[in-house]
Amino acid sequence: MHREFWLQTVIEVILPVSIPLLVWLAVIKSGGDVGGFSDFEIGKYYLLTIIIATLAHTGVHNDLSTFVHQGTLSQWLLRPIVFGSTITALVFSRITFLLFPASLALVLGLLLNFSTSDEFFNVNVLLTAFMVIPLGITVACFMNVLIGLIAFWFIEIEGIYAGTILILGFFSGMVVPVSLLPKALQGFGAFLPYHYVYAAPIGAISSPTSGIIFQTILGQLAWISILAFALALTWKKGLRRFDAVGG
Repeated sequence: MHREFWLQTVIEVILPVSIPLLVWLAVIKSGGDVGGFSDFEIGKYYLLTIIIATLAHTGVHNDLSTFVHQGTLSQWLLRPIVFGSTITALVFSRITFLLFPASLALVLGLLLNFSTSDEFFNVNVLLTAFMVIPLGITVACFMNVLIGLIAFWFIEIEGIYAGTILILGFFSGMVVPVSLLPKALQGFGAFLPYHYVYAAPIGAISSPTSGIIFQTILGQLAWISILAFALALTWKKGLRRFDAVGG
């Protein structure tokens, strides 16, 4: 299980972020222009992206799919605890597990001069990061759970998960900085939930002004509320289907 989880983390998280970083660094070092980014700035951007992407990759959608398709969901529902508490505990355990590779990415980034310790460890940056990153991870986790609940209707959800995350991530700053996209696509990406997982939090950490921080947190809370409603509705409809087919 752990081996499969780490393999998925590398394929679905590390590679999609690392490859563009290497490409942009090569372009910059050969004298090309990447939207006004210096090699230092593009390195810092992708360092933050890798840290966030790693923490957001909890894999809880696979657990939900297993519960539904292997029939073990009924056992959890019969226990004297709210099933949401079980999923919450599972997510927290995975994030705790992922703190090590995220911390390792930060250390490696600093050693490779993708950023400086002064930038990461000053009060404004740390306070901003501790506010916007957890909220962004919450948005991502809600999305993961929502995709996992699709297992009530579909047998195979890994492809749906990978496609959804890659598409939403592309328009939201996971694969390339949003500023490098055409204006129309930038506007489109700003309305997606993953904008508040990647682009907005990274922007707030890079320029920790009160206005940017407030807008980021407001957008994150709005998406958390929307996704919470969607989760409640999907869970209710999914359970009806689960009971109807003899789950």
